[in-house]
Amino acid sequence: MVEAFPEAVVEQAFRRAGARCECTRSGHGHPVRCPKRLQWELRGHDGPGGWEARPYDPARPATASNCEILCQPCYKAAT
Repeated sequence: MVEAFPEAVVEQAFRRAGARCECTRSGHGHPVRCPKRLQWELRGHDGPGGWEARPYDPARPATASNCEILCQPCYKAAT
């Protein structure tokens, strides 16, 4: 199981995501990539701009390439 992401890894993944949800799951109600914009200071919050970081693969290390940035609705639907 992946350990908690270090803050620097989450920052790197958030920058890579361009402050947007990275979800591309077709069953989440968006055609391609989720269009929601995120705010850094709203990590862990519900509502507009809120988001979480989760691993693409829990068996892999806690690196930026394994860190997915998701808005709260996509995060909750993915877990």
